[in-house]
Amino acid sequence: MTSITPFIRSWGRPGRGPRVLLVHGLSSYSGMWWRVASDLADRGCHVVAPDLRGHGLSPSTTRYRFADMAADLTPVGSGWDLVVGHSLGGLVATEYAREPDRCEHLLLLDPLMDVPDSAFDGLVSDLLAELDPGATSESIRVLHPAWDREDCFHKAVGARATSPYVVERCLRDNVPYHHLPKLEGLSVTTTILGSDPRCGALFHPDSMSLIDNARVTYRKLDGTGHSIQREHPDLVVRQAIAQLS
Repeated sequence: MTSITPFIRSWGRPGRGPRVLLVHGLSSYSGMWWRVASDLADRGCHVVAPDLRGHGLSPSTTRYRFADMAADLTPVGSGWDLVVGHSLGGLVATEYAREPDRCEHLLLLDPLMDVPDSAFDGLVSDLLAELDPGATSESIRVLHPAWDREDCFHKAVGARATSPYVVERCLRDNVPYHHLPKLEGLSVTTTILGSDPRCGALFHPDSMSLIDNARVTYRKLDGTGHSIQREHPDLVVRQAIAQLS
């Protein structure tokens, strides 16, 4: 196993209040949590967000297995009150939470848990096509006019701080891409906030019928796209505080 030491951002005061770990998704980076992290810190939490391997300021490597990516989080410690993961980061967060004493609660934002074999190559192609190393705040805002300008900035930074190689390896190194069983083995209380399938959800509501774990609950957000933390950061913060309470 090749390990890396991730770059880490933090908000709030260490040792005071609930401890929250935030895990970003594919072609993003820790800075994209700026609003959720700041709001949680204002509510007394100590918040930490790493850059996953090959993203942001963390080193690249040749392996992008989820088990390795979860192991990279060892330097951030354990005993988290809440771990939040978005998209592919939701799967890394799930892998991390499967080990004992890592966290008490898990919050997954439209996690990318399962891709049909027939759709896998198409998804890889689509995600590679969406990756724009020349992205700017202005070009992102054209695509997402309802986003905060700061979210557009961080989306562009994340796109420039990774590579097509990393994006493809994060997917292909984890085939067959059928990871719903990882949710069945969780012993921590877990909430999935799912995007609307009409708006590009990556976690389909029907997936819940395949998960035999009473600790895992699901809530669909009608009219919400994949980037829940950008469209409804207040909702993510409220859900996080509810789980911490």
